[in-house]
Amino acid sequence: MSSPEAAVWLKSKDVMKAFLESFGGTSIIKERAYTVIAEFVPVTLDLNDVDTCTQIEKDNNLPSLSILSTKWIKPVYKRSQTQRTAHLIIALNTPESANQFLRDGAYIKGKKIWARKLLQEPKRCLKCQRVGSDHLAIECKLEHDICGSCGDKHRT
Repeated sequence: MSSPEAAVWLKSKDVMKAFLESFGGTSIIKERAYTVIAEFVPVTLDLNDVDTCTQIEKDNNLPSLSILSTKWIKPVYKRSQTQRTAHLIIALNTPESANQFLRDGAYIKGKKIWARKLLQEPKRCLKCQRVGSDHLAIECKLEHDICGSCGDKHRT
């Protein structure tokens, strides 16, 4: 079961349904999301409107329900009064849809938008402040905390 055909078989709706029935309880199958950052999106875009994602899909010839979720990077309440654009995180359900955004850009509210991959931030230990480390604060072997601001031996 380690072939591309097996992966496609496992992702079929009937097989997923059978898996959920077998496991029962509160089991869920979480769809994989392919996230991109759409840059300089007009802030007039209303993310609370249920038709927003549908309109973006329609304007960019994406299959229906391609967009799983959207979220502004910066909270709306922290915007300046004169701000006209902001960056938007868009989660898509297929790599093809994400690649279309990355390669061709997209039209949102009539404006051509360019996107880039959303890269995961490197892991950082909040005790020793090591970036890209293989551990978190709870597993840190350092005896004392290091301040993330000044570097002294106290908590941040």
